[in-house]
Order: sequence, then C-alpha cells, then structure tokens
Amino acid sequence: DADADADADADGGSDYDDDDGDGGRGARYVPDRSLPTDDEAERLRKEHADANRELRELEKRKTELEDLLEEDFGPQGKFFGLRGQCFDFKPGGEHSYELCPFDKAKQKGSDGYSSVDLGKWDGFGESGYKTMFFSKGTPCWNGPVRSLSVSLSCAADNEILSVDEPEVCKYQMVFATPAVCTEEDVAAAAKAAQPNDGSDVDVDDIEHDEL
Repeated sequence: DADADADADADGGSDYDDDDGDGGRGARYVPDRSLPTDDEAERLRKEHADANRELRELEKRKTELEDLLEEDFGPQGKFFGLRGQCFDFKPGGEHSYELCPFDKAKQKGSDGYSSVDLGKWDGFGESGYKTMFFSKGTPCWNGPVRSLSVSLSCAADNEILSVDEPEVCKYQMVFATPAVCTEEDVAAAAKAAQPNDGSDVDVDDIEHDEL
C-alpha cells in the first residue's frame, strides 16, 4: 500500500526486489551493497589498529624527546655522550657494580643473576658538575634505602675506579671521564708527557676528546 511504500522510501529503500508487484510475497533478497564485506571490514579494522598503534608510538617518542630536552647534560651538553651507556666494575669478591649515567646504578651478585638497585638518577651535585647522585634504591634489610654518590675525575677514558660503602647502604663511587677535564688538566697532561730531553710539546697537539 501507499503507507508501506512511503516507509520503505524513508528508510532508504527495501532490501527485497519485488519485480512481480505482489507486495513482497515472492520477493528476492538483494544485499545492501553499501555495507562492507567481511574481508573489507577486516581490512578496515586492521588499518584502524595500525593507525592507533602508530599514533601511540609517536606520542611516546614525543614524550621521550621532551624529557630529553629538559635533561641537564652539563655545560654545552658535555655529558650527553654518557647517556645510554653503562659501565661495569668488578673489584673481585661477591659483588660487581654497574653504573648507567642518567638512568640507574646496580650492585650485582657473583652468580650473574641477582642484583639490587643502588639508586635511580637524581641529578648532579651543586659543585660544578663534579658529582652525580642516585637515590631511591632497594631498601636494606632493617636499614635505609640504598643511595649512591659518584665523584667524577678527569681521565682519558670512561671507567669506574672504585666503589665503597662508608655507611650502611650509602655507597660512594669514583668515575673517571674526559667530560670533566679542563684546559688546565690538558695542559698538565701535556707537561707530564714532555720528553726528558726538554724538547717542547705543543699542547694543541694533544687530543682532548670529551667522549
């Protein structure tokens, strides 16, 4: 009837083909081609998931770069080369140590598996970038939370020189790095390198590689 036809038109048309005009009693079902097939729907779902994953990765990378820009790497970023590196120290005995500047420090067991955190990166000291601090490490049994202070000294290579525990769960480390070498240090090294015959050594010829 007219009302049924009007309703069908309002709904965007019928899914049935009534070629014989019998009011739909012998109608043939015609699929709505505007809807995606199963394969198309699966493809769209995959594209949507891939786009969301890529967006999350970009947002994570953006946050990492923002944090990197805010990090203090010293004057002219001279400590930047230490970022992402870790240094091991094996003095012998039941423990070894690992220092990862701008990240964390650990004390490792001789079994090669067990370890405790000596602290997480907590910035430089206030005395001209001569000390690194790591705090909020693994708590000691019935004791304080572990922490580490790292005294920096000038040397040609990056390496841990010593580790001590002068107080319970408060560790001290000496770390050598060319990043803290001054012009005076370079001049002193040049003077020490002069041959015994007194011939001159050009200070400018001595490489001062800050990492």
